[in-house]
Formats: sequence, C-alpha cells, structure tokens
Amino acid sequence: MKVLVVDKGIGFEKAKYLSTLNNKDYSLTKYSSKLNTDHKENGVFEIKIITVPEPTSSGINYEENEEFQQGIVTILNEIDNFKPNIIIASSRGGKYICEIIKTKGDTLIDKNIVYLLLSSMLLPGVDFNLSKVVFVYGSEEKTVPQQMINNLKPFSDNGNCLLLQYKEQGHDLSVLTSSLDIDEDKIDNYCQNILLHQPLENNVTFNLIELIIFSFLFEKLVKLPEKKITNNKSQFLLSPSLLQNQFGALKKRQ
Repeated sequence: MKVLVVDKGIGFEKAKYLSTLNNKDYSLTKYSSKLNTDHKENGVFEIKIITVPEPTSSGINYEENEEFQQGIVTILNEIDNFKPNIIIASSRGGKYICEIIKTKGDTLIDKNIVYLLLSSMLLPGVDFNLSKVVFVYGSEEKTVPQQMINNLKPFSDNGNCLLLQYKEQGHDLSVLTSSLDIDEDKIDNYCQNILLHQPLENNVTFNLIELIIFSFLFEKLVKLPEKKITNNKSQFLLSPSLLQNQFGALKKRQ
C-alpha cells in the first residue's frame, strides 16, 4: 500500500504519525480475492513524503508561477516512479492536487489513485468527475471556506468523490493522530454502505491509519466513467465481483 504525501500543509503531528506507519505490515488477506490485489504487497505501508515549494496566495495564476509548476513536475514524477495507491495532501498542499486534476484530467498517469484530502484548500474550476477523491473536514473548520467544501458536493453525487465530516474538529483534525488502532468493523460498515448506496453518518471517527485503509478500499469500490459525466445524479459504477460476499475484517499481522 503505497502512500505519497505532499509535505506542505501536512503538519508536524501528521508527518510524524505517517512516518511511524512506514514498513508496517497489515494483512489484507481476506480482502485480496475481492479486490484482486496481492495482500502481501498491498498490506505493507510504504510512506513517502515529498518536498515541494510553498504554494503562494490563492489569488495567483498558478500556470505562470515557476516554483509552483516545478512542484507539479515533482509530484507527477513521483506518481510515475513510486506508483502510489493514495496521495495525501492537507491544507494548502491541496492546491497542488487541484492543479494536477485541473490540467491533467483524463490524461493523468494513473487513474487507480485515490486522493485523500485533509482539510484541503481547493482551486476554482476543477472537475473532479474523473478522479477518486476522499475529502475530510471538520465541522468546526475555519480555514477552508465553507463555499469550497460546498463546491465538492455536486461531485459527491457521482460516487467517486466522498465527503467525510468529523464533528467538533477544526482545521488540524487532531483526532486523526490520536491512535494507531484499527477498528475493522467500522471500516467494513463504511464499505458496505458505499456498496449499498447508503448515506454515511455525518460524524466520522476514523484515525489516520483507518482512513488510509478505507481510502485504499474505496478506490477499489468505485470505477471512474470512461468519459466526463454530464449528469451529476448518476449512480456508482461498481465492480460486480465486489457485490458478492461480505467484506472480511482486516487482521493486523503479528
């Protein structure tokens, strides 16, 4: 399970937490047959934090900013070489992900990536229809304008963009780094709700390791359309094999 992390905006506590996950081995055996993945390979966390230039104010034309564009090149090169399953960006680091989606769109190197955005700043004019996104925010968010979050909601109707709210959490989402425990039933329940097109509860309680595992599974649950969606009310496109049997639990390898 390869995780690429944009350093800007991630914060010290989250970076420290992610570093402790590196090379830890969690068995995904009971998921492997359903997800058509090698559980041994994907059960090992490979965390890579990359350094990019500091994004400037939101009013700038990023296409004309050389440092920002160099950061884009750095991320795209890492996608090509590291081949991550998940890309994590937080706060201002999310501007990089938005620019990549906005400019690369359906030509992106690997469509089997899920973008895990934590209290992320967003850029205008981004079409998320052809990307798999898990956007996490707190009910007490004061840094990211509410209108930015509201702009994601039409894309969530298509199923490939998921919004998860943490109650009584602010911009730093401190609960994410509160524990390294894995609640297997909770992850399983969320996966089942997605498969059955049932709404998710408004108060998410995943810690960061659970959120990464869930995001990895979310990517396997949802298929992107072959062309841009014009109707935001379309349904999930799911792999038929995933509709069979109930998801098993994740077991931490002793």
